[in-house]
Amino acid sequence: MRVPATQFRGQDSQELTRHYNIIKAEDINSRTISLYMDDRKVETVGNDQIWMSDDMTLMIPETMVNDLFQCTAARMDGDIIKLIKGQKTCEIDIQKNRVRTDHGWTENRIAEFDRHGNICLSANYLADYFDYDYQWDDENNTAMLATPEDEPVSLPVRYDLRDYGRVSEVRDQGSWGTCWAFAALSALESSLLPDEKCEFSVDHLAMNNGFNADLDDGGDYNMALAYMTSWRGPVTEAQDPYGDGKYEDGLSAAVHLQDAVIINERDYSQIKQLIMQYGAVQSAIYSQPDIRSLSAYYNEENAAYYYPESQECNHDIDIIGWDDTYPKENFVTEPEKDGAFICKNSWGADFGQNGFFYISYEDPNIGVYGVSYTGVEDADNYDRIYQTDLLGWTGSIGYNEPMAWFSSVYQTDSENTLRAAGFYATDADTYYDIYLVRDFEGIEDMDRRVFLQSGYIKDKGYYTIPLENPQPLEADQRFAVIVQIYTRDSMHPIAIEYVSNELTAGADISDGESYMSYNGSLWSHMEEASACNACLKAYTDLTPDQ
Repeated sequence: MRVPATQFRGQDSQELTRHYNIIKAEDINSRTISLYMDDRKVETVGNDQIWMSDDMTLMIPETMVNDLFQCTAARMDGDIIKLIKGQKTCEIDIQKNRVRTDHGWTENRIAEFDRHGNICLSANYLADYFDYDYQWDDENNTAMLATPEDEPVSLPVRYDLRDYGRVSEVRDQGSWGTCWAFAALSALESSLLPDEKCEFSVDHLAMNNGFNADLDDGGDYNMALAYMTSWRGPVTEAQDPYGDGKYEDGLSAAVHLQDAVIINERDYSQIKQLIMQYGAVQSAIYSQPDIRSLSAYYNEENAAYYYPESQECNHDIDIIGWDDTYPKENFVTEPEKDGAFICKNSWGADFGQNGFFYISYEDPNIGVYGVSYTGVEDADNYDRIYQTDLLGWTGSIGYNEPMAWFSSVYQTDSENTLRAAGFYATDADTYYDIYLVRDFEGIEDMDRRVFLQSGYIKDKGYYTIPLENPQPLEADQRFAVIVQIYTRDSMHPIAIEYVSNELTAGADISDGESYMSYNGSLWSHMEEASACNACLKAYTDLTPDQ
């Protein structure tokens, strides 16, 4: 294509370039534009077509962005599109032609409407922001995108927390159904080692957790999480010894659990990384019928267990390491490949190898459930915890889409400073915005919310989000903490407390004031509409001299 020089006589170079780009874009759009991602041709359907803007920017329909960049393009509050991938997130204001990243708002026109009225985003900007390689082949009218090459995760062939003094002593649950409590507290103890050696009370966890259960009724990691995140405990073994059938009331938690990662189902790489970084991972197996009675699936000589069928887990243990080369021949029923997790049991030192044993990687029940206690802090980290979800995450709710709003309302007992909020991410890749309303009187006050901060949570679990700018609260002031949440693979992203079974029959739903909304404008009272409370805590410090 040749543009006559006389066409631009008397115009400056900037104007010349603008006119040239318009003509060139028209020429490009008059022909079929091809798009390749990692040498794979991307097919376009219907009105979802890529096109070149007048400033020679390749525009991609919003509906194609998710698959192309393996990210999420989420519409927020009408004119805002939030791009989220990994730990990167940005907001695009369509009407005001600006973008908000970690560095704040900047003027940037990266969104335009095509001739069908569809919103399209700049491929140039997206590629640059997400570290993709972008090239335009003028001769072939083709755009080429290439995904970045990430550094591979390096894990050792064998790793054992015992080699680093990061495993607490083996204990014996006896005849009680308390394996879950032993596994939870043992994993918590491991997370504190080697710097701090603790022995926490299983009795207190098993009997003072708020659930309708006693020492012989069993439990799971969700019950342990609820107990610890509500600061009911843990308390020390010396304060409440095991096996006497009672618990001491009025004891204060020795430490505060603030963060915990709930593992992805059978994600061995994640489990291994969590073990190396945070200590033992609480998990569960199917014990058939009872390994102690020399199950046909347990090799006593090698302390090796492998049950080849999927079953509902009935025994909690801790994973404290692994050995990729552990011989498959060591199991009674031989799996296809070598490799096993090293696990800690709660059946005393006479079981296995001083209380430890191996479970084949191919056991279909190991790693299905599990938790890593990743954030344990001193008990004086915050002065107050405001909460209504003492039983923690017993269910989920939402609007059959990844995004929702939820809020809990509290009243201060003195002058406080709001320093953090705590809530569950019900699946991986969760994005949130936190807001505050002071002097809350009713749902009409939700519109007065003040934005505090936003962030990204990589893994499913419970998280405490410290506020970058703590907020002062007056004495006897009602305040609402609001969270807008987006969990990519969840249709019910709000964790709730409700009566789900006999264990949760003691849940007091009337003790809270929680609200939920699909758009941040229309709100419903969760107790009245759904008989539940939102799992949303507020952490404060007393104002000095209080």
